Amino acid sequence: QDLKRFPGRGWEFVAAALRSPAIPNRNMALGALDAWPRNRWPSNASDTLERAEAEEPREDVKARIGRVRRGEPLDPGDEQTTE
Repeated sequence: QDLKRFPGRGWEFVAAALRSPAIPNRNMALGALDAWPRNRWPSNASDTLERAEAEEPREDVKARIGRVRRGEPLDPGDEQTTE
């Protein structure tokens, strides 16, 4: 749950959480990856996310995985506007 603060650390836990049957675990893993700068992602993170997205049964979680993969805000309401 606290891995957001430690980019690149605990990848094994994040990857396992992406495969968890518990939705909150998958969402926490996405939150950690979303908070980590991409240059701190492990080399296999993109492949792991792609597989997770393909296997995700819930459409809302599948959409969140896709947003993280594309580098978009995790939740649509998180977008910042500049005027």
